[in-house]
Amino acid sequence: MESHAALSSEVVTRIAALLGCAAHEAAYRAGGAPVYELAVPSRSLGVPVSLLLWTGLARADVHIGDSSLVFKQIAQIELYPGVEVLFRRFDPPGYLFLSVGGQASMVA
Repeated sequence: MESHAALSSEVVTRIAALLGCAAHEAAYRAGGAPVYELAVPSRSLGVPVSLLLWTGLARADVHIGDSSLVFKQIAQIELYPGVEVLFRRFDPPGYLFLSVGGQASMVA
């Protein structure tokens, strides 16, 4: 397991490698920092799951079809090789994860 205290461009690169996809910088910025778009293949749905990483806002959005999960105030990012990326906050406690197979879950 690899842990990071902030969502940076370097961490985005590590997340993309773990999830087996490319990270593309979006045409817009937020909080003065880049936003990244990742298309994670979903084994069960057969369509990509969209992951938006807002480095300047400490935020991650997962879009699957017309459903969205929005997770704010990321305080820690945990990378589990071959398994998932986990975004965690401590106050209030919660997490969002996205697996290498494109499955997502959030507790907030």
